Amino acid sequence: MAHNWPLASFSWFQSYSQTVSMADKFGPVFTVKLGVHRVLVVSNSEMAKECLTTNDRVFASRPKALASELMGYNYANFGFAQYGPYWSHIRKIIVHELVSQHRLQMLAHIRVLK
Repeated sequence: MAHNWPLASFSWFQSYSQTVSMADKFGPVFTVKLGVHRVLVVSNSEMAKECLTTNDRVFASRPKALASELMGYNYANFGFAQYGPYWSHIRKIIVHELVSQHRLQMLAHIRVLK
């Protein structure tokens, strides 16, 4: 499974109704081929919770790709970083400095304007 894509949102390349009809046909968890990669689609909230809590480490990493390496500054960008000590450290910084309650309250006026 090293070359498979991680859990992904399906709504960006097909509409919600198409996703529902595919889930009715194939079940709550299925894969689709997106280019040369297989993408796991989880359309059931219980299964999504199972993937994101019980099996979170299985789905935590992303496949290595040249584009991710180049655009993510050798995987230094949080969005492209592999799961591990570096990712955990960056996540802590983001949680405490960027999306803390204090920071969100400080920037609330900007969100209201947009």
